[in-house]
Amino acid sequence: MLPTFRVRDLRRPRSPGSGRPLMAGPQKSIYDGTVRISAPEYDTTLSDHPEATLQYVDEDDGDIITVGSSSYLAMLSFNT
Repeated sequence: MLPTFRVRDLRRPRSPGSGRPLMAGPQKSIYDGTVRISAPEYDTTLSDHPEATLQYVDEDDGDIITVGSSSYLAMLSFNT
């Protein structure tokens, strides 16, 4: 398993066709979440759903960085 990490500003998933959130609870559409995923799960997710690729803003220069593999995600996790 990769180390647990936090994702800010997630959008609540919607059920297909209805436009309603899939999860019950408060109707907050953007929220923070904690993610725990294995390297093979991340790589498979990227392969099957490229739009799910994680991105972050580099705090030094403001560039948007794309996390294109589990090995890069692991490197980020251990450097923080």
